[in-house]
Amino acid sequence: MRVIDMHTHIFPDKVAEKATVATAQYFDLPEPPNHHGKVQELADVLAEAGVEYAMVFSAATTAHQVESIHRFICEQCQKYPQFIPCGTLHAEYENYREELKWLRDHGIHGVKIHPEFQHFALDDERLFPMFEEMERTDMFLICHMGDPRVDVSGPKHLLPVATTFPKLRCIAAHLGNWGDWDMEKIRPLTRLDNVYTDISSSFSYVEDKRPLYDILYAFTYDDPDGNGVDDTYGLATGSVDVLFPGAFGVLGWQEAPEGSEYEYMSAMYDRNSSAYVDALAYTAQLWTDGLMDPNDITNEGNAYRDRFYDGTVGVVRMFGGWLDTYETALHENFPGVETKYIVGIENDEGECVGTSVLGGNVYGFVSLTTSAAGKEEAILGLLDYMLSDEGWALICEGVEGWTYTVEDGEKVPTEEFSHFSTYRNSLSLVRRYN
Repeated sequence: MRVIDMHTHIFPDKVAEKATVATAQYFDLPEPPNHHGKVQELADVLAEAGVEYAMVFSAATTAHQVESIHRFICEQCQKYPQFIPCGTLHAEYENYREELKWLRDHGIHGVKIHPEFQHFALDDERLFPMFEEMERTDMFLICHMGDPRVDVSGPKHLLPVATTFPKLRCIAAHLGNWGDWDMEKIRPLTRLDNVYTDISSSFSYVEDKRPLYDILYAFTYDDPDGNGVDDTYGLATGSVDVLFPGAFGVLGWQEAPEGSEYEYMSAMYDRNSSAYVDALAYTAQLWTDGLMDPNDITNEGNAYRDRFYDGTVGVVRMFGGWLDTYETALHENFPGVETKYIVGIENDEGECVGTSVLGGNVYGFVSLTTSAAGKEEAILGLLDYMLSDEGWALICEGVEGWTYTVEDGEKVPTEEFSHFSTYRNSLSLVRRYN
C-alpha cells in the first residue's frame, strides 16, 4: 500500500533546531523535540516508517522570506525525490502573481499558511487577491487550523475563504481545529465540497471522553473480533456488586450532603442522597442492555479473567498491581495487544470521576478499547506518598490523639483502635513489606 505523509516541515540545517524548539515551546510540547526538521532527518524517518512520499513546506514569517523559502524547498525536492514541494505566502508579500507562476513552473501547486506564526488572520483581506489567483490557476491551500489561545485561524476563519472561492481546494489541517475539536464549530466546513482535512498532530491530543457505556456497547455489539458471531460482551467483574460506586459518590463512610440525618454516613443509607440509587441504576442498565457477561454469575471466581484473556470480554475489574500479569496472559493470545487502565467514567457534567475502591485495594478497569482518563501522575504521586515512611506510619498507626497516644515514647492505641492492624487493613489502599 502506498503511504504519503502530506504534512511535514523542513528547515535549513543551521536554523532547524532553533525553529523546532521554538515550535515546541509555543505549543507546550515536550522538550527536546523528537526531531528537529532537518532534511536528511526527515528522509531517514520516512524510510524507517515505510512512507513513500511526504509533502514538505515551511511558513514565511515575513514577506521577504517567501522567495528564499521557495528556492530552498525546490532545491531539497530535487535532491530527495520522495519529497512533494509546497509553497508559502505572506499577507504583506506583493509579488504574489509572479511568484505563484514561478511555483507552478517548478511543479509546486499548493501554498501553506500558518496564521499563528505569520501574525495575520487566515481571512485577512490582504490574502484574498492571492487566493483568487490560486483558484484561477487550480492551486490548493493548506492552512494550520486552530489554537484556543489565538483567534486567527480555525473554522470560522476558513469558512469565508472557502465560500468566497468555491473552486479553491482548501485543506483544513489537524482535523479542522487544533486543540478545540468541537464538532459544532467544525461542522459548517464539512458541508463544503472544496474543503478537506488532514489528521496531523491530532490523534495524540484528542482525549476519548465517551462514557464507558459506549465502549462496553461497542465491544458487545460491534463484532470486535470480526468473526460474524454474537459472542462478545463488554464487561465482566467476577461479582454482582454495584459497579463504579465511586463514580457516583458512593465512597463508604463520608461527609453527607446538607440535610442528611448525620454529618458523616454511608451514601447507601442516606435517604437525602440519590448517589446509591444512581449507582444501582447504572449497574442495572448495563445488565438490562446486555453489556455484562451473563456467565459472570458463577462460583468460579476467576473465570471472568479467562474470558478476558481469550477476547470474549473487553473490560474487567482488577487490582492495579496485577496489570502486568493480565497483559502477559493477554499477549499469549493476542501478541502486541494494547491495554489501558481506566480510572474513571464520565459523569453528566462531562467530568471524569473515579470508578471504585473495594476491599481495601484500589481497583480500576482494564480495557482493550479505550484511553486512560489521564490521571496517572496524580495517582502515582499519592501512592508513592502512602508507601513513604511518613505515609506508611500514618496508614498503619493513624493520628496522634485519635488512634493512639504517646506514653514513655511509645505509641499506644486508643480504646477505639485497640489493634493497629485492624485500622490499617480497613483503611489502607496499599501494602508495604516493612
